[in-house]
Amino acid sequence: MPEPTFTEVFGSGSQILNQGATTPTRGLFIPESALIPKGLATLQNARAESVLVALLLTAQDNLSEIARSTDVVNRNVTIVYQGQDLVNQGSVNYRRDAFSLLLYRTTSLATINPTDY
Repeated sequence: MPEPTFTEVFGSGSQILNQGATTPTRGLFIPESALIPKGLATLQNARAESVLVALLLTAQDNLSEIARSTDVVNRNVTIVYQGQDLVNQGSVNYRRDAFSLLLYRTTSLATINPTDY
């Protein structure tokens, strides 16, 4: 199994855009339509945290422990849903959903370097 693609991690239509006439700098493009399946209705009024949660839920589909178990060489990041609970903060109950982001690298203990993954 090859390494996860941009589409698998960030959703349909996601890609790296090269610098050019219509793109002033190189960057990552994630279309709004890629986040809709996870419940983000529109980016027009979306908050940064909402977009992050939609990205997390999208990436979780293909960055699971099951996917890693089929290819430990090319699957170096997993997202695991840990469950939810209720917490009381300032007399208000909040639902708290917990996820674990696990980074795997064949090395000794060291500082995290994004290019390793």
